[in-house]
Amino acid sequence: MQVLQEFDLNALNREQIGRNVSVYSLIPEPKGFLVGCGLWDRVNMPHSNEVKNATPGAILRVDQQGHLIEMSPELANIVYPLTTDPWGDLFVGCRTGAFYTMDLCLSTTHRGDVGNGVYGIEHSRSLNRFIIGGRKGTLFQFDSSWKLMASTPVSADRLWNICLDWDDRFLWATSYNGFLFKIDLLNGQVVHTSHQGAGGLTYVRRLSTGELVIGCFAKQLQILQGTRLRQRIQTDSPVCFIEDLPHLGVLVATGYKGQIWVFDYNGRLLDSFLGDAKENNPIWIATRCGSPSTMAFAWANGIIRVIDLTPCSGS
Repeated sequence: MQVLQEFDLNALNREQIGRNVSVYSLIPEPKGFLVGCGLWDRVNMPHSNEVKNATPGAILRVDQQGHLIEMSPELANIVYPLTTDPWGDLFVGCRTGAFYTMDLCLSTTHRGDVGNGVYGIEHSRSLNRFIIGGRKGTLFQFDSSWKLMASTPVSADRLWNICLDWDDRFLWATSYNGFLFKIDLLNGQVVHTSHQGAGGLTYVRRLSTGELVIGCFAKQLQILQGTRLRQRIQTDSPVCFIEDLPHLGVLVATGYKGQIWVFDYNGRLLDSFLGDAKENNPIWIATRCGSPSTMAFAWANGIIRVIDLTPCSGS
């Protein structure tokens, strides 16, 4: 893999923002990036709930070199998911449960509070509803006007990540206590539960092969055919994020120490990037940008690198 661009948000913008930020989400724009962050220095501040609960969040708009263009008003807490909705606006979820929509001028509308952290958001087009996974293990469903339709207790611990199934009616959810769930959104029933034996499950993603891949806190990826384990892939730190690049025949995963791994669908390691290789500097998010083979990776300490993955073909 080849690093095409690199910048440090904090080194560039600390004086203008007034403090360091930590990065949790990222969206590419034609002239730069939208960055979802917490207004705290996670590298040097204690990682206590007291500190994190008191930390506001914000969305930053930066140019392609990382310089701040504009910043949203401060939000209730650290921003976790930041995505676009079907109408081109932004959805923003916070660690303590508040969630917002924003237009592309970063004008903010508070839409509600699920009473605990917003860890994932999906939109089912066929059912025309939004789904939020919560920190206390509850799945929330909202209509297009953000009226609560249903809340379903799914797990005894946080739903760390959620992913719609191929048919848009069912949803996969991973939990901090190691369980994988499949939920029928039409009636709220949990139709599958399995313990994957790998600690907390941090991520779930559909693959173009028709399979499912999950990331685990116990330093591994698992590729599932249906609900049957086909391939276990060991990593050297907990997995934070997964993306599928079918045109290259690879899946990309990131780690808690800032690593990037590129595997083929049989688990063969094709390439890796160690980054800063520091404890507690995870890559929570990466996103495609520019060409289909180029991704932007955001380290929690504010480093963003744009990397060409073309040499990593699995063919």
